[in-house]
Amino acid sequence: MFDFSKLKGVFHVGASTGQDTGDQSFSNSGIRFYDSHDLNVVWIEPIKEVFNTLESNIANYPKQHAFNCLITDHDDQEYPFYIANNNGESSSIFDLTSEILETYPNIHYVSSRTLLSKTISTLILENQIDMDDYDYLALDTQGSELLVMKGCRDFLRSFKYINTEVADYNAYDGCCLLSTVDEYLESMGYKRVDLIPWNSGNAAGDYYNALYERDDTVEIPKKYYTTAEAFTDDNYFRPFRNKPVTTDKWNLSEHFKKHYSQSWEDSVLEYLYSVIPVRRKYYVEFGGAIGQCHGNTTYLRTKGWDGLLMDGSEYEISRSGDLDVKLEWITPDNIMSLFEKYDVPEDFDLLSIDIDGDELYVFDRIDTEKYRPSVIICEYNPGMPNHIPLTILEGRSDFGNNPIPPRVDNHPKSYHGCNINAIYTVAKRKGYSVVTSVGVNVIMVRNDYADQFTIPKLHEICVPPYMQQETHRFYGPQEHFDDRYVWEVVT
Repeated sequence: MFDFSKLKGVFHVGASTGQDTGDQSFSNSGIRFYDSHDLNVVWIEPIKEVFNTLESNIANYPKQHAFNCLITDHDDQEYPFYIANNNGESSSIFDLTSEILETYPNIHYVSSRTLLSKTISTLILENQIDMDDYDYLALDTQGSELLVMKGCRDFLRSFKYINTEVADYNAYDGCCLLSTVDEYLESMGYKRVDLIPWNSGNAAGDYYNALYERDDTVEIPKKYYTTAEAFTDDNYFRPFRNKPVTTDKWNLSEHFKKHYSQSWEDSVLEYLYSVIPVRRKYYVEFGGAIGQCHGNTTYLRTKGWDGLLMDGSEYEISRSGDLDVKLEWITPDNIMSLFEKYDVPEDFDLLSIDIDGDELYVFDRIDTEKYRPSVIICEYNPGMPNHIPLTILEGRSDFGNNPIPPRVDNHPKSYHGCNINAIYTVAKRKGYSVVTSVGVNVIMVRNDYADQFTIPKLHEICVPPYMQQETHRFYGPQEHFDDRYVWEVVT
């Protein structure tokens, strides 16, 4: 029996009126059962009349939300949808086959209608659903379950568990089979951990509830987008589609005032460290015009702080005056050895990353179990859309030593870094929470201290005024970004 108490939330596609949980052990009690475990729930039901009943049924459950839409692997595609006579429970985009009619002779279609489909990915973006709150996907869509999973695209592996109804025979004309679901989910890094038959004895085959668990030890093939695919106006200006946030100020903007840094980073640090205990007055900063007015640690040095400064440019170091700046070309592969080389204390206070290239890869390779800075600043590329977490190919930055050779004269250096969504994603994985963005930097605090601050949701960070939309004119889909420039999806 599956332990639902370890979950945070459920996406239930094929909700009907909310009677099921996607686990045959708990049928006819879905709404109350989920509520008894204090779970967030997204119910999705395509039949309007059934949806109306569902919506009424969950009215008194504030953590449960219902959406009336048909989910497949395509957006805005018309499908014939066949309505079954059993309160719609056997309704499908596929026709019934003779095999299932022999088993269930009383089931038949009574009508059909044309529905416009939507993917789960689009549903998530449109409604600004925080996938941190959901780790279980339940599917009961009468044969189209594989299409639903394929439509999850960049969000599928947000789910730790997937429970799907599936047959090992052609119950519907064109339906997915247990073998094809097994194959697809294995390719996505899931392993089947349970299989419960509930229609045994059928000569044609069996129906099952199949439970899959994400295998975090499996390396999933990386996914990439071309500039043409990623840098669309919708992705750029409406990253969360039809529900833009209308806030007119940044989180912590009341603390924005300039000391020395490029924007207001050092004044935000001043505030953060008035709340967070300062342990050593020790920082690690690399890049970012060290020694000039743009340094994120300049103000801290006036308050008695010290630490490690590194830069890969002899020219920038020559402009740093009496500061002891180490000449180091920083990469994801050497960052940990540099920490060891310069005896960085494990409990240092601040990390500031600005190398106009592989910021995200460097951040991700830092062992934040061993080294535990309380605050991290990381530069992002404000010219990238934020609909999904994206970064450049490792080592191929315009500012790096192995750039993609431009085909256009006066090629603007804009292929570098990552978007805010990517930093947000990696920060969560490494135990940090983003508190704000300042200029072209994201500022995050270690989760030990997160409850002392207002932590914005992702959709409150990746839209105006956080995203500098005016840079679209410079960084957008320009001619010099041909198909050699691809953007990697961050997980």
